[in-house]
Amino acid sequence: MKVSLSDASRLTALRDAIRYRPYPHASFDAVTRVVTRVLQVPIALVSLVDDRQQHFVGATGLGAELATCRSTPLGESLCQHVVTSGATLRIDDIRVHPTYASHPAIASLGVVAYLGVPLTTSSRLTLGTLCAIDAQARGWTDAEVALLADLAQSVTAELELRGSLAEHETAAQSRDDGFEVEGLPTRAQAEAALAHRDAQRQHVQKMEAIGNLAGGVAHDFNNLLTVIRTNSDLLMERVPTTLRVSPLLQEIQTAAQQATVLTRHLLTFGQKQVVRPEAVAVAPALAGLVPVLQRLMPPTVTLAMRKELRGASVMVDPGDLEQLVMNLVLNARDAMTTGGVIHLTATRERLYQSRRMASGTVEPGAYVRLTVADTGVGIPLDVLPRIFEPFFSTKRGDGLGTGLGLSTVFGIVQQSHGGVQVESAPDAGATFTVYLPEAPSPHTMTVVADGDAPEAKRYCILVVDDEAGVRTVVQRVLEARGYRLVLATNGAEGLRRMEEMPDGVDLLLTDIMMPVMNGLELADVMRSRRPGLPVLLMSGYADAESVQRQLLDPLVAFLPKPFTAAGLTDAIRALLEPRTTS
Repeated sequence: MKVSLSDASRLTALRDAIRYRPYPHASFDAVTRVVTRVLQVPIALVSLVDDRQQHFVGATGLGAELATCRSTPLGESLCQHVVTSGATLRIDDIRVHPTYASHPAIASLGVVAYLGVPLTTSSRLTLGTLCAIDAQARGWTDAEVALLADLAQSVTAELELRGSLAEHETAAQSRDDGFEVEGLPTRAQAEAALAHRDAQRQHVQKMEAIGNLAGGVAHDFNNLLTVIRTNSDLLMERVPTTLRVSPLLQEIQTAAQQATVLTRHLLTFGQKQVVRPEAVAVAPALAGLVPVLQRLMPPTVTLAMRKELRGASVMVDPGDLEQLVMNLVLNARDAMTTGGVIHLTATRERLYQSRRMASGTVEPGAYVRLTVADTGVGIPLDVLPRIFEPFFSTKRGDGLGTGLGLSTVFGIVQQSHGGVQVESAPDAGATFTVYLPEAPSPHTMTVVADGDAPEAKRYCILVVDDEAGVRTVVQRVLEARGYRLVLATNGAEGLRRMEEMPDGVDLLLTDIMMPVMNGLELADVMRSRRPGLPVLLMSGYADAESVQRQLLDPLVAFLPKPFTAAGLTDAIRALLEPRTTS
């Protein structure tokens, strides 16, 4: 529905939103700094649009002139189109856009790519936008749109709260004139609510920014680890075990495996790890895990478990469930240096309304509640807000923790659409409670059977990766096993190479995060031209939800980086000659 910029109700709400705290304001600037870091763009704006101008109440990356005046005429505003339509505007390259190719914002703001989401109140009044601007063309992903929309909700909530404060001022004046308005907050309550909302939003933004930074670091390390692990595999195949270098190669492999575990923890925290959720029966899973945990307990610590589940299952990656429980139990063990009891409890619980937890809001529904309570030293109040941050640890001494255990728990529950909360006080122990969505029942898994190696020489594989080291090591592994390879450095080149092949290719092996055209886009185009083409996606960091959607197709598989030579070969064999048993 088209909205008029001069709509009286909208303009009144806009004036009220900026009356309590004049723009610009540090809280809005903080939002735009998060946007520039997370989306890796040079400019981000919180823009409020009236009937004559757009006002940048929050901004990062503006030039000196605009940073001073903090406003532009409507004629130079892309944001006005978001406001009038009330819908997200995505422009990958404005220079070739059919509507905005000659827009003045290209010159005034250096816009090439633009992503703007509306700031729409609960009264359905759109006051402005939260937007990201890039000086070069880019394809905005659904995940980036979703992230900007989430941040926009927090901006809108603050604008509405400021509006209520302005309304209260008007009511107070009315009382002075002999009138009274019921149901409005006191001046002090409203200020406290605004401060609390600021703190909550800053914490969420901080965790999101840390998660994206962690994922980016893991991506770079996973490319390096792929080269290290796969080359060491090839050397181990070729070097006799009797030579003195063999133990050195084994130490390299061990160190690389340990580094792989660390990067996977980082990806889990940032929710960038591709997971395979399934219905997992909780009672058998815990029954199999408890004996392992008990062997890790010192004589002074007792692990007690109580289950009230009666066949309950949860939708989660099976490995993630084990890792979550193990991390919480071992964290409790380390908190009891002089001994004590760890209580592990699993029960069903139905939430009838949304509940705010340390990991975010958990929606109503049926859940399995896992509780790990200890009688240890507890957690200081000033430390509680940071316990889920990666690499943050209160433990001291060698071998007492990496600071990734609780951050991994945080990532697992968020990616599983659950929640986690903690209650603790100094010298009073700590209780961690995890909620995981309940599933109807476990389903039968399909198992890929081992078989003889395929006649590799029949197959031609297109390998697309922008990292030269990864391309080289993949080439070494696959050519040594008899496959024919065609190499490309990005998606656009990959398409050209495929078109040059008279007999086509039998499988696409592509990285996901690449410039020009990413791996998911490349796979879509290639499979539209050749339906049924097997695709093996590989990445050390990716938009997990987008990958999960691709994996619904049985001819698409995912290989996380870093991988081994055997892992790469097995994944390709499973796609080229799939044989399954139930």
